[in-house]
Amino acid sequence: MSSKERYLGSPLILGHSKQEAFKNIEENFLNRFTSWSSTSLTQAGRGIMVKHVFNSIPIYQMGTFKLPYVLLSKLTSIQRKFFWGYKSHRGFNPIGWNKVRKPKDMGGMDFRDLEMLNLALLTKVAWRLLTEKDTLAVWRKLEIDIDAERNNFLSVSELTESWFSNQYAVSNEKKLFILMITSWILWKDRCDVVFQGVSLNPLNSLHRVNFYLNSHQHSFDLHTISNHSPAISRWKPPEQYTFKLNVDASFDNDTIQLGTGLVLRNFAGACQGIRGKCANRILSPEAGECLAIREALLWVKELKLGKIHIEADAMLVIQSINENSLLIQWENRNILIEIKHLSFSFCKFSFTSRDNNQVEDVVGKFVRISASSLNCLDNFSAEFCDLLAKDQNNIHQ
Repeated sequence: MSSKERYLGSPLILGHSKQEAFKNIEENFLNRFTSWSSTSLTQAGRGIMVKHVFNSIPIYQMGTFKLPYVLLSKLTSIQRKFFWGYKSHRGFNPIGWNKVRKPKDMGGMDFRDLEMLNLALLTKVAWRLLTEKDTLAVWRKLEIDIDAERNNFLSVSELTESWFSNQYAVSNEKKLFILMITSWILWKDRCDVVFQGVSLNPLNSLHRVNFYLNSHQHSFDLHTISNHSPAISRWKPPEQYTFKLNVDASFDNDTIQLGTGLVLRNFAGACQGIRGKCANRILSPEAGECLAIREALLWVKELKLGKIHIEADAMLVIQSINENSLLIQWENRNILIEIKHLSFSFCKFSFTSRDNNQVEDVVGKFVRISASSLNCLDNFSAEFCDLLAKDQNNIHQ
């Protein structure tokens, strides 16, 4: 996906420069300024244009992003020049803009302050995420007293700004992650309600919040694992005459590299093959899990297997495959459609815990770190053989 791709005028991915990401807003302002400056509009007409045309151009982006201050200053400058009838960017301002944009009962023209408008629209979204019925149900399930959180501050904007303070992060890091991830998921769900026409389901939202919380903990708190005894795998063989294909994805947030791990075993628990592939420029761990499952289905098709049971530790991806509801991020839905197209009637999908996917996890990390691919049907490495043997021994315990 390119950083220049847009949805309803908003960038899907913000690069290093927010100025560049929202450059099209300034271009729209300048195009209108250039085309209308040559027309013989009265000052009253130009005032109406400023209020109802210029001010409406960035509304959607303002409701979803905090626009850069430099950009807002440029937009205000273009509005001011148009209102005072500049020709070829030449003119003068008889009255200061701060006085012009005051309310009419205070002697101004009641023009909007773009920076305050941006903040108001973002606060409106935050207020809905904290107060509406369906979102309150999610907060309560997470045991977050959001009403008490709100009452500690004078405004919603103060509440959300406090989450980014160093003092809050140090005092309660886990709660900070819950607040931020939940707000993000609820905002994405509201977008689906508005633009996709789906119904808001608090239970699905809760599942997604828990998934990302677990992913965060798995990615950034691996150092705590060493303080505990090694996890015991409870891998189970499939039904008779069925192959089981366990799938996992290893994702690095810093390098956005992915390694997929696939391990194929028969109903006796004997390994029939191991495959792994490395990929670059992957957007998220969830995208990696989807790509790993797609790779598994392509391998099944290549081997011409009959009954197959695919098992992965990506709960939301597996639920989205098995159910009609789409619980994954919208940018991964095309991969999901491809997965459903590749699957067949004798293909079963199920969720398993990370502890039961240890071999696949090692395979994925190996191909990601080594930036190589792996495809073997026998003569497996000693490390893989040890993990496979542990799974085999645990079957009979």
